[in-house]
Parts: sequence; structure tokens; C-alpha cells
Amino acid sequence: MVDGHIYKGLIDSGAQVSLIALATVVNNHKFANVKHSELEIKGIGGGVKVLGEITLNMQVAKEVQMEQLFIVVESLGTDLLLGANFLIKNRIVLDLANKKVLQEEKNKVNLNKSINLNSDYHEIKLINTVNLKPQSSTVVAYTLNCNLNNNKLVTNYGIFPDENKLDKDLLIASFIIDSKCEKFVVPIMNCSEKMSQVYILSEVGHEWVPKEVNIVSNENESLADKFRMKETDLSETELTRVTELLNKFNSIVSKNDEDVGFTNTIQHRIELTKDTAIKQPIRRVTGELANEIEEILLKDEAAGIIRRSHSAWSSCIVPVKTKCGGMRLAIDYRRLNDLTVKDSFPLPNLTDAVYNLHGAKYFTTLDLTRGYYNVPMHEDSIHMTAFSTNRSHWEFVRMPFGLCNAGATFQRLMNLVLCGFRWDEVLCYIDDVLVLGSSFDEHLQRLHDVFECLANHGLKIKPSKCFLFRKQVRWVPGSTNIIADALSRMNEVELNEGGNVCEDTIDPLGSKLIEVKIEGGGDSLVKCFSLWLYGHMNEHLNIRELIVKELFENQKKYGLELTKAEKFKLRILKQEGMLLIPEAIEAFANLYACE
Repeated sequence: MVDGHIYKGLIDSGAQVSLIALATVVNNHKFANVKHSELEIKGIGGGVKVLGEITLNMQVAKEVQMEQLFIVVESLGTDLLLGANFLIKNRIVLDLANKKVLQEEKNKVNLNKSINLNSDYHEIKLINTVNLKPQSSTVVAYTLNCNLNNNKLVTNYGIFPDENKLDKDLLIASFIIDSKCEKFVVPIMNCSEKMSQVYILSEVGHEWVPKEVNIVSNENESLADKFRMKETDLSETELTRVTELLNKFNSIVSKNDEDVGFTNTIQHRIELTKDTAIKQPIRRVTGELANEIEEILLKDEAAGIIRRSHSAWSSCIVPVKTKCGGMRLAIDYRRLNDLTVKDSFPLPNLTDAVYNLHGAKYFTTLDLTRGYYNVPMHEDSIHMTAFSTNRSHWEFVRMPFGLCNAGATFQRLMNLVLCGFRWDEVLCYIDDVLVLGSSFDEHLQRLHDVFECLANHGLKIKPSKCFLFRKQVRWVPGSTNIIADALSRMNEVELNEGGNVCEDTIDPLGSKLIEVKIEGGGDSLVKCFSLWLYGHMNEHLNIRELIVKELFENQKKYGLELTKAEKFKLRILKQEGMLLIPEAIEAFANLYACE
């Protein structure tokens, strides 16, 4: 709305000024308010005759009101055209993806408390004195802070105008520039009718490095909220104690995926059987996918995970879509792994881990942020990790995924980090940590000790993937787990006339079988699971009987060929007060246990 009249217009970010048609001014506004203008307007199609300029009161939506200077032209394809001076002055942003026009809210972005303003926020000053023509835009050169210019981790700079130090008739756009630019220039627009002069070393704005700022994070979101503590059964007093613990060790909590820990405890070194550089052909990737890959690599470079390489080695990159719709970059290190001396460091036996769950009532699972990247590469091995895209060549300074000995190195690290804990206190399989506790106080103290160990070794955890003080958790470390092993031991079992399992078909390992009751008779042959897990639990634990619901809804899912399935009931065992392993229920029945 302009002076009470509603118009349909265009927004053109490529036009330096805003235009209004002569007919629109004559019909709806006072032509006497039109002032003389010496401005000349030229476009791709030629020049436009300028008749003058007029300042009108505008209202956009309900809350946005402003005065806007319009250049009056003889003819226009629409009532009015809003140019870059309108967008800059009123902080208007074009959201092309959602087809929306948005206004930036002032004073809404708070810098993270950890930012060093003296190092990351600097004034930009003009190199020369410049004369700015009226109603024109002039490109001027400015100086860049030398400390930022020499920082290899800095890839981009944000340039923002300083409205307090600029004349009200001078406008500077906010923009982002690449740190590799040889010349640093900024356009300044003089919206007045007079010549304006800006002197050498005048401060016209600020340069800002956003690499250490987490704008997305909400300062009002506490650590307790990030760890979803309201999902637990803890009392208010207990939640307060947990919050105090999290605040004490906030240094081990990652702010985002680029906020990765760094340990000095261990380095990953690659030893070769044959020192011959490997070079694999680059896999062709084009279009948006190629751009997305380069953006991810630049973020990893800023986070100190990779660096640009001159290595003779080159493995190929494989982009992989994640479950959440994002992208993870994997490197095909198979040829490098073939030449690598294998590390024989053992991984934990997960069968033994099951026995240590006895008596625990509180469980906490911890997931390290991009686990392997917490470990630095040995300088002698960095060049072997080199990989290429069709645009760039990189190498890892942190231990990458895909190396054959990476798991052993990380397990060795975690054994050193958690060496003071017994297996009935803390279980660890590579980067998956499970903390146990029989009471709240015991679990809180144990979690305190684990956090302290992680902090001492420079490791960080990802709150969105951690579950604290839970009564039941899903812990499936690595690609192997005890339930998968149990499912791999399926046997064909013969039933006798009474519906009982024939003794000569029992699992040769000596494990007991799930007892299947058949009401009203049964078939001669039934395929069922060999209860490998059950056999070990029955051997070591006092177990009582629970009955779960019918199997027939899930028989096809689990490969069960059962007739009269609605009459079958599965008996599984559980000790009172002990953890009921979710994987066991899912694997055997995918149903809930009932008393």
C-alpha cells in the first residue's frame, strides 16, 4: 500500500533504484511533490526517460512501514517496481525457494559466548578517498584484517554495513565473499542528489567470520533439553542434579556436526607392506550433487578434518545418502587396505557383555560426535588418505572412516579412556558406550566419572544420539550383535505326537530351544529359532517365565512357517528387575511382554 492506494508491483534485485509510472503518480498522488532528478536510467534494452522523483509512504503487510524514494518514469509495465535500494534499506530478503518476501528482524541474532570478538569481528576501512556520484553506485576497495587473511581455516567472510558510521544517504549491501579473492571491493550507493565524499581509512562496515558461531542453536535451549531429559522418569530433584552435571561438563557436548573433539592420547598410523602410491580414477559426479559434495568438503576443511592435498595418492569418493535425508561422504580405501599391515588389536566379545547387564536399572548410551574424526592422523600417514573429486584434491588430518585398522585404533583409544571401569559399570564397543547403574546416585556418579574421562582425553558427544538415565535402551554396537548371531542359528525342529521338541533335533551347540506350545495338536515339522541367547541366560541367571502375545502377525517377517499360528504362544525368560533386551523381543516376536 502506497499513500493509501493498493498496487501490484514487481521486486527487481537487479535494479539499483525503485520506479513508479507517471500515470500512477498523476492518478493517485500529488504531482506537485515530484522533484527534479538528474538520474539517468539505462538497462539491457536501452534507456528510460526520467521525469523526476517522489518520496511516498509505503506499507508492506501490517507492520512494515517506511518512506520510499521512487524515480518517476514515463511508462512502466506495472504500477511500480521496487529495486535494490528498497531491499537494502528495509532488510528485505527474497526467499525464491518458497516464493516469499521476508524482512530480517533486527537484533535477533546473538553471537555465541565463546566467540572472541577481537579476532572474529573487524572493521573494514577504505583504501582511498572516493567521490560518490548522486543517485549512483560506486565500487570501492577496502582493507582486510591481516590475521583473518592468514588463517587457512577461514574460507568465507561476511561483510555488513555499519549504519551508525555511514551517512543516511549511503547504502552498502550485506554479502559473503570468498577468502581467496585477490581484491576486496564493496559497492556503495549514494541515494542523495549531491556528490558525497568518503575519506581514506573511513570505517564503512564490519567483516565477520562465522566459522565459530552457531546461529542455529537456541540460547534458551538448555543442555537438559538437548538430551531430552523430560522423557525420563526422574523427579524434579533428580533432574536438577543431572542438569548440574551436564552444565559442569558442557565442554564435551558438541554444538553441531562440525564441532568435533580432538584427542592427544593416540594417533592413527598406516603401515604398508609395499610403499606404492595408489591412484584410482575419479567417479564422475555432476550437477547439484557435485556442488553439495564441495560444500560438505569446505565445511570439513573449516572444521579441521581435511585439508587440501598435493599427495600422489588418490582414492575415489562415494557419496551416500543418510536415513535422515542428508549426505555422508565415504572414501573407497579398498586398494589402500590391501596394502596395509593389519592391526590385530581385539574388539570386545559382545556375548560376555550380556552377562554384565544383570542388576542394572539405569542405562545411558553415549555416542561420540563423528567418532573417528576425534582421532588425529599421524603426519607420516596423512598423504595416504588423499582422495579426489572432479574439482579438488584433499587429504585427511583426522582418522577417516573406511580404513581397515580404524576400528582397532579407536577401540584402543576407548580402552585407554575408560580403563578404570569394570564391564559391569561401563561397556564400550568402538564408539558406542553403555553406562550401567543399579541406583540413581550410583549412575549419576558413574556418569560423572565417564564425562570426566572424555573431557580429559578431548572427546565430544552428540546430544541428539545420547540417551541418559533410561530404564530401557536400544544398544546395538557396531554391525554385529548378539541377537543377529542368534537369528543366524535357525534350525528345523521336529515335534513328536505330544507337540514336544524331539531331543535329537536340539541345537548341537547345546543351547536350549524356545518351547512352543501347540493347543489341539500340531504339525510334524516346524521351523523355529534356536534360542542361543536363551541358553546362555538360563545358564547364568535366575529366570522367571513371561508370556508374550501371539506370533501370527509377524510370522512372515521373521521367516516362520507356522500353521495354526494364532494358537502358538512363545515363552521367553526374564529375571525380575532385569533389563528386557528390546532386540530379543523384536527378534523373537516383535511384540511387548506382559506379566
